[in-house]
Amino acid sequence: MSVLWTYRAVSDALAGMDVKGVRRRFNYPPESLNASDLPALWVQSPSGSGSAVVFERGGETWPSATVQVVLAVTPVAAASNQDNYLATVDAVDALVRELVKFRARGPASWQVRQTIVTVAGTDYWAAVADVEVKL
Repeated sequence: MSVLWTYRAVSDALAGMDVKGVRRRFNYPPESLNASDLPALWVQSPSGSGSAVVFERGGETWPSATVQVVLAVTPVAAASNQDNYLATVDAVDALVRELVKFRARGPASWQVRQTIVTVAGTDYWAAVADVEVKL
């Protein structure tokens, strides 16, 4: 069953996911992070594509919204690369488990990657998902 989404609704729903281990959730990119915030989850960079609903041979083309979900795990300088890497892979797994649950709300797909994100001049190991939802 598909639901009617707005960019705000998609962002709020993704920011509210109950990802295992997350200590702090933001529904916007944070200005800074403290050790007590980590792992921290936030949403950013809403974008979209589409036009009026078009019925094509073999299916329909619906407008979509894409929102990035960022899960910052640990500062790059905080531990060994091995420890940071393994913690971030665990975060990827936890994020994907919640995205599978999120998909039950309506058509959604995602691409997840491990990367480094910078917040207030500090680099963090992170899991980032680009989540696309049909509006």
